[in-house]
Amino acid sequence: MNKYYVTVGQRYRQEQHPLFPRAHPDGWITVHAESYNRAREGVEQVLGEHWSVIYSELSFHKDYFPKGEVGAIRFYDTAGSWVATTGLFA
Repeated sequence: MNKYYVTVGQRYRQEQHPLFPRAHPDGWITVHAESYNRAREGVEQVLGEHWSVIYSELSFHKDYFPKGEVGAIRFYDTAGSWVATTGLFA
């Protein structure tokens, strides 16, 4: 399973994310998926159109995002669906 990192836009610095209140442009959500395409599928299913960039593990610079990880998205094959964890909808 590969790790990808999704970020949200600057608009969520001032307004609350409609699906993920903890989202902030200074943090990221880790996505666990087999490929970039599967990661994007999960992000779209869980966050809709309310995200900015999906980075691969190689291209992501955690030091640019001082709030750190604010959530995670994983695909569970047995359930056949994407599940948000780490307080994603808390």
